[in-house]
Amino acid sequence: MKAQRIFTSVFAAIVLTATVFTLSACMQEENYYTRDDISSLVQKKLEADILEKEEGRNSSIAELKTEYEQKLAELNGKITANATEISELEAALAKEISDAKSDYNAKISATEALISALQEADLDNVRRIASLEAKAEALLSKHEHTFGEWINYIGNENVYCENRLFYRICTECSVLEWKSGTYENHDFEITVIPPTCLSKGYDVKTCKICGLVEKENEKNITDHKWETEFSYDESYHWLDCEYCDETDAHEEHNVDDSGYCVDCNQPIAPTKGIIYENQGSYAAVVAYSGTATKIVIADTYEEEPVKIISAEAFCSSSITSVIIPDSVITIGDSAFSSCYSLNSVYYKGTADEWENIESDINSDLTGVDIYFFSADEPQTAGKYWYYDNNGDIAVW
Repeated sequence: MKAQRIFTSVFAAIVLTATVFTLSACMQEENYYTRDDISSLVQKKLEADILEKEEGRNSSIAELKTEYEQKLAELNGKITANATEISELEAALAKEISDAKSDYNAKISATEALISALQEADLDNVRRIASLEAKAEALLSKHEHTFGEWINYIGNENVYCENRLFYRICTECSVLEWKSGTYENHDFEITVIPPTCLSKGYDVKTCKICGLVEKENEKNITDHKWETEFSYDESYHWLDCEYCDETDAHEEHNVDDSGYCVDCNQPIAPTKGIIYENQGSYAAVVAYSGTATKIVIADTYEEEPVKIISAEAFCSSSITSVIIPDSVITIGDSAFSSCYSLNSVYYKGTADEWENIESDINSDLTGVDIYFFSADEPQTAGKYWYYDNNGDIAVW
């Protein structure tokens, strides 16, 4: 600002000097203006210049004032908006504080009510206990206790009965009586381990209360215990020991005309009396002249598969059961007609394979059970058979 004033003063002096110089020149040339006129003109010029500068300065000040007033108005607007927002926040906060205070007061009231109720309940319990104690004291003075069974105190886990506590309760006044455990408190469960041909037998006593295990009543090793059913192969049958690998009654099969061993009752060979014919690439059953009632049809004859059971092959025979190989693909008409004693057919193939056999024997097998072979327990409905562990025919 100081530099500006200096500049303005210097500028005014220069202008004034130029003006005086000009007026002087004019006066010398024309002798027209007096000194007072010149002074007057200079004075007017200075006033005009000052007035012009003053007007310019006033215009700048007005513009600055206008800008200031605009910014001041904007600032006042923001202050007003902030004040409104602050008022709203203060109102919301006041409401939250009021609500929280109300909720707190409600919880305090509920808690005080609960405490009061609990105190009252506790007083009731005290009164009841006092009443029961009075009754118990009165009963104790009037009767002898009648106690129930001794009861194991459940806080004695993993402790043998000898070191446990037991109690019993009087059935009339509920008074408790305590005692330390003894061996007699064990509640044993006895498992009998029978003697075998390999080891001695004994009884295992296990206490159901504490888990104590004891052995007693040892028994000496016994003789072999033979199975009641024979085991067998193609040539022999025998009885196995239930406990060891020893065998008994190891003998050759005694096969009758049916093909079954008369001792072990297993189907060992094709039935005698069945007449086969070799047809070249296969064999056929053509007739039966035997007397056996349980018959077994061979899988092969002269190394050829048996594929045909001819018409009337077993007609009017006294057979009761028949085992048919799964190689059979044709059964002739009336092959089993008039077999009134026949009650079981054991087919070595599946139900689907049986359905594919060319035959018309349904009327011959009315009332006869037809079983299909299945080594594993079947998952579908139907009648199935298998050889059990002893080689016997069994049905599922």
